[in-house]
Amino acid sequence: MQVVPPLDPDGVHVWSAALPAAEGIVERCRAVLSVDERERAGRMLVPSSRDLFVVGRGVLRALIGGYLGVLPADVRFAYSAFGRPAVQADGSRPALQFSVSHSGALIALAFARDARVGIDVERVRTSTDCDAISARFFTPAEQASLAALAPADRIDAFFACWTRKEAVLKAVGLGISRGLGRVEVSCHPGAAARVVRSLLAEVDPAGWALLDLAAPAGYRSALAVSMAEPRVSLMGEALAVVPSP
Repeated sequence: MQVVPPLDPDGVHVWSAALPAAEGIVERCRAVLSVDERERAGRMLVPSSRDLFVVGRGVLRALIGGYLGVLPADVRFAYSAFGRPAVQADGSRPALQFSVSHSGALIALAFARDARVGIDVERVRTSTDCDAISARFFTPAEQASLAALAPADRIDAFFACWTRKEAVLKAVGLGISRGLGRVEVSCHPGAAARVVRSLLAEVDPAGWALLDLAAPAGYRSALAVSMAEPRVSLMGEALAVVPSP
């Protein structure tokens, strides 16, 4: 089992996991879930969705346990109005912020000590009606940026824009229905990711970092952090931290 390394105050750790997992991993993850999490998994009728939830939550518990020095099964979550899990500092441990995203068979996780952090990963679907979705959720400048591209380039630009916006919203704990139009990001996939302007009180473009992350073929991923110059470390395979029985 891999040991979770220390996380410095200006650091951000990014982990990933992919399904299908090696034999035994799903059951190892299930073993650290809470009773309500196991019941939730049991209500999922699609095996791939069930395994994705079990592995995602098991890996999250293992990583949080490693950072906070507790057993994965002892991690306790509180939930926001949007269903986002969080852990609370109890006075004896440093705070820990985290964000989780999954799409297709890929899970992405990001951790920071005191900074807001958000991560998003999306499987690129060429059938996406990017013009209709951008007209509903994107700002006029973002829509114009996409419209100026050739159709062959528009899908990649759309998912670049979407993951960048989603990463920011996840960092501040907002759902897409309440925030996508309130933050504007750079859209061209070849341009540096950045927050152009924000109507969100929590997001000052000058004090936030927005980055594209390396992702497998067919995926886009982005990271948002409420620090101007975070030290981002790609930690690799998260399944390696799940404890053996």
